Amino acid sequence: MKGYRISALAIGTAAAITFSGAHAQSGTNNVRLFQNYYFDAVITGTPYIGGRVSYADYDSGLDVTDLDIFGGITLNPDLEIEAQIGHRRGSNGTSESGLKDAFVTGRYMLDVDSPVDIAIGSYVTLPIGKEEVFQDRFDVGVYAASRYAVSPRVTLTGNASFHLFDGNPVNPADDSRYSGLQLGAGMLYGFSADTHLVVEAAAGPTRVISGTPTAGNAFGGALSAGLDHNIGAARVRGALVVGTEDSLFDDVGLIAEFSLPL
Repeated sequence: MKGYRISALAIGTAAAITFSGAHAQSGTNNVRLFQNYYFDAVITGTPYIGGRVSYADYDSGLDVTDLDIFGGITLNPDLEIEAQIGHRRGSNGTSESGLKDAFVTGRYMLDVDSPVDIAIGSYVTLPIGKEEVFQDRFDVGVYAASRYAVSPRVTLTGNASFHLFDGNPVNPADDSRYSGLQLGAGMLYGFSADTHLVVEAAAGPTRVISGTPTAGNAFGGALSAGLDHNIGAARVRGALVVGTEDSLFDDVGLIAEFSLPL
């Protein structure tokens, strides 16, 4: 299996269609990233719950369909806890399906005297999933993320995350511990107060089991571009993510998502 190719897309599995009613917004303050949805310098502000269906087609012959339930709660204006759990079906000649590992993350916005928003956070995966679908792993990680509003229309993002994987992310059969650094950068561009372009690039070792909607299983990278549109209290989002390890469009994927305020 081309493990590192698999992740080039799974850090970023994505052509996504998203309904997110967690809150209404103007500007780019709460426009979420696609590839690094959780690893971002943003606080939702309102408790929410949602669902996601994602599909990824890899050049290796593997295709994966995930059904996830996720949500978050803002404990104070600077601290948010989010979690995700789901079910996976994978096919690579034969099909397997089963529960995914639970993913839990917390994010804290730093109080810095700067126009740059900076957040730090950590995550853990709880090994409750089925090993046959690359689950049953106890991964942990920490991350730092930033946002800088260049103008009322343009916001730049960046993030770095350090991961300690329970097993080799390139070879799921290898149970030895493995660590790695992932880097990401993005740009949010507002066509209007309600419609934004989200462009991202990411590279580094990740794992398709890690719980993040776009996390992959390799050392490759991914590019993505999508639109985020606000409809009242709901959001509709769609993006395309392609792997860059050998060539573009080797790996592609789709995500459909909704979220609602509690």
